[in-house]
Amino acid sequence: MRRAHAEAYHEACAPVARVKARWSTEEMTLVARCELRLREEGYKGSINSALNTNFPSRTNETIKGLRKQAKYINIINEITLLTNNVPAEINSSSQVN
Repeated sequence: MRRAHAEAYHEACAPVARVKARWSTEEMTLVARCELRLREEGYKGSINSALNTNFPSRTNETIKGLRKQAKYINIINEITLLTNNVPAEINSSSQVN
């Protein structure tokens, strides 16, 4: 089949798109910032559902799984520490935008 129908052979051997795409560090940081903003605004609903509206390419289950990961929790803690260590004048001026 490989020689006679090379095109069909190579199509059959083509890599399949991943069903479970991994979270990049950049994407985790975006989700973490969004979660912290929701908490800061006093959001009372399901955070997973709110995050899902901001990241429609991910399901509620994948967002829930992400929020349980140690790496994600570390990102949340780092962002929280950085924002708490910023002087009030700088922190409030960045929120004006």
